[in-house]
Amino acid sequence: MIIALVTFINRNKAGEDFLIRMGGDEFLLVIPGANNVKATGFMAQMERELVDFNQTFEEPLKLRFSYGVESLTENMTIDQLIENADKRMYAHKQERKSGL
Repeated sequence: MIIALVTFINRNKAGEDFLIRMGGDEFLLVIPGANNVKATGFMAQMERELVDFNQTFEEPLKLRFSYGVESLTENMTIDQLIENADKRMYAHKQERKSGL
């Protein structure tokens, strides 16, 4: 399942974007030059496209992902960036569970 999701992300990201496996099923997608609005829009679009991707398999998959977007600011460390994005990802996951 992870390989299928990584394949999907790699097919949809831009050439300068890069995907980093943080561990287990957690990944960091770096989108250079994107602000939070652009990155959030991109991730929402990918979420919608994942529905169609799931149907391309002989036995449809049920892949989903949650995401949190954060932009690196001048005074922020990489650890703070990841922590902030992680908090937003958990909030996104909760919104989805509650049907928002």
